[in-house]
Parts: sequence; C-alpha cells; structure tokens
Amino acid sequence: LFRSRSGLSISDIPSQALYDCWQIETVILPDTLKAIRGSAFSYTGINNIIIPPSVNSITGDNVFYNCDSLQSIAIPEGVTSLPYQCFCSCDRLESVSLPSTRASIGSDCFEYCDLKTLHLPGALSYISSYCFSGNKNLAVVEFEDGLRNVGNYSFSNCAIDTLVFPSTLKSIDSYAFS
Repeated sequence: LFRSRSGLSISDIPSQALYDCWQIETVILPDTLKAIRGSAFSYTGINNIIIPPSVNSITGDNVFYNCDSLQSIAIPEGVTSLPYQCFCSCDRLESVSLPSTRASIGSDCFEYCDLKTLHLPGALSYISSYCFSGNKNLAVVEFEDGLRNVGNYSFSNCAIDTLVFPSTLKSIDSYAFS
C-alpha cells in the first residue's frame, strides 16, 4: 500500500517508482490515488494490481512495460488515454477491460501481450500503430460503433479469425491486420 510516512495517502505514483523491482508481486493502491506516471511499474513481478476508480490519469511511456507476470488489468472509467507502450511486452497479459470512456490508446500499448479476446469501446475512434501487434493468440476482436480508423500494423501478427467492422469505420491503414 502506498502511504507516506506521515500517514497521508498518496495521490500520485511518480515515474520509475518501482522500476525493476522484480520481487514485488502484489500492489494495493489507495483510493486516493489520482495519477500513475511513466515506467512506475516497469520490469516488476506484479501479477495482481487493481487500479482504483479514483485514478484519472496514466501518463508517460512504459507505465507497466515488461511486467511478465501480469495476467489481467481493468482500467477505471475516469482514464481517457493510455500512453505509448503502457503494457507492451507483458507477455502473460491475457485480459484487459477498457472503460466506455476510452478516448485514445497510444501506439504499441498492448504490443507483445497474450490477449485472447478484445472488446473495444465506441469512445475509441482511432487504434494507434502497433497497438495490439504480436498478440499471437488474439482471435476475437469486437469493435463498437465509433471507431473511424485502424492504424498501420495495429493487429499484425495476431491470430484473428473473425472481424466485424462497425459502420463508422472510414479507413484501415497499411498492414493493419498483416
């Protein structure tokens, strides 16, 4: 649990707070937490973390980069964007729950994870380059109306067997599903 020595609850986890702390497996975050910064949990052994609904900002690159033991994550409703490589190379990450408020997901955000199925909310209008690339077991992707563009290589090297595009889709960039 993140708390200051004076007993005051912490509202921000700074960049690289637990960077390269492989021995940490479980993190309990306080309900007062508002923001998580770049590389805060990169290269940790986290397999269990619950991001509280009070969090409304996940900023900076590589926040959970290469958390090899992380298997699932739920992003709270207040978070509207995920940065570049936020969960990249979390090679055991099988499940992600994105809120309906999701407005943007940075490039390479879930690249080289182990997602099996994916539901993308209608608030997501653009899927960034390489966003879900390298999810070799990703077979089912559900798009809601609202999606307008799929970036290049967004789903490259995935095992998608069925795609149903929403009526709002306007463009698919090069090699999006290669």
